[in-house]
Amino acid sequence: CGGHGRGETMTKRCVKVLVRTRPTACFSQDQIQIDTQQSAVRICRREEREGSGLPSNQKEQWDFDFDKVLHNASQQDAFDSAAQEVVSAAVEGVNGSILAYGQTGSGKTFTMSGDSQNFKQRGITPRAIAQVFADIDEKPQLDFQVYASYMEIYNERIFDLLDDNGANNTDFQVTEDPRTKTMQVRGLSLVAVGTEEEALNVLFRGDQNRIVAEHQLNKNSNRSHSIFTLHIEQTSRIRTDVVLRSKLNLVDLAGSERLKKAIGDKIDDSLRKESTYINKS
Repeated sequence: CGGHGRGETMTKRCVKVLVRTRPTACFSQDQIQIDTQQSAVRICRREEREGSGLPSNQKEQWDFDFDKVLHNASQQDAFDSAAQEVVSAAVEGVNGSILAYGQTGSGKTFTMSGDSQNFKQRGITPRAIAQVFADIDEKPQLDFQVYASYMEIYNERIFDLLDDNGANNTDFQVTEDPRTKTMQVRGLSLVAVGTEEEALNVLFRGDQNRIVAEHQLNKNSNRSHSIFTLHIEQTSRIRTDVVLRSKLNLVDLAGSERLKKAIGDKIDDSLRKESTYINKS
């Protein structure tokens, strides 16, 4: 992810980098300065103890520019800023990916999945599903076929989250799809979804199979990277021999973490192994 000069429009960029702050009752305003107008964040070094009398040759602050800074933003604001254009482009035939990355407990899964019990707090993925089928309904001149796949990468292995019995969770291979010339996971389940409700059911079904664990930084930490993909095929009612295919990847990465903070003095070989693979990937 590269930086960019201030003033560029987001629509000119193929890759956008947004940062979202997690609301907290004790925000470090002296150390973290947020400028939502300029889409910038300044990190300041914690003040040293006064009276030390020692000179400091260390850098005192760091400045970061982003395409957008979401500070105290709602779920709808997060979707509008990070996903809406990507989702619309996918229905038009352009491949797109949305990834949530950050430290464990920073709110990645809440941003991507949201609260399934609160419609207002639903995340980017269910909102993207709703928009895909809403956009399809506005194109009666085209025939659409939509398929969903859902996988996780855990300890450097790929698992099919839509294979409830685990019978299909062998060693998957990443290959090139000869039809689309894009990468694919050979043998991964593809489920046809004709409505928003069907797609949401597939999403929730896969969520139940994700691997989570409790540690000091997060009581319900996802221990794997998950990728929910909508495979969209469209054909014209006039020219049925032309098929336009695209993919929309919605990715919730496992939280990066420091072993000392996550595990502490508790010796847990499985958590230690998971954390090593998470940070490695």
